Amino acid sequence: MRRSQSPTNRDAATLRALASGLLGRSTGAAHDTVGGRFDERVVLMLDQLDHGEAEMALEDLASNVYEFGVHVSDAELDQFAEIGSNLGIDPDRWSYLCELVQ
Repeated sequence: MRRSQSPTNRDAATLRALASGLLGRSTGAAHDTVGGRFDERVVLMLDQLDHGEAEMALEDLASNVYEFGVHVSDAELDQFAEIGSNLGIDPDRWSYLCELVQ
């Protein structure tokens, strides 16, 4: 069940740091398969965040991480879950990212 909540400054800062930390992790093979560039999509996600669209930004970041096969750490996966929970998004929304944890 979703209940959208306003992000706190801490949530927005954590999401910005999470996204920035993922820059540069996508491979060229993923670019050719998916089309576009992961880093470009992250920059677009940061624009969403700047315009107060934290929920959309988080969901877009997660889907792009998965689509491009970008590996994440346990701590980064926990950040997705924490921010999502703070925004009222069901924690199961991030379960598909578990396969990318290294």
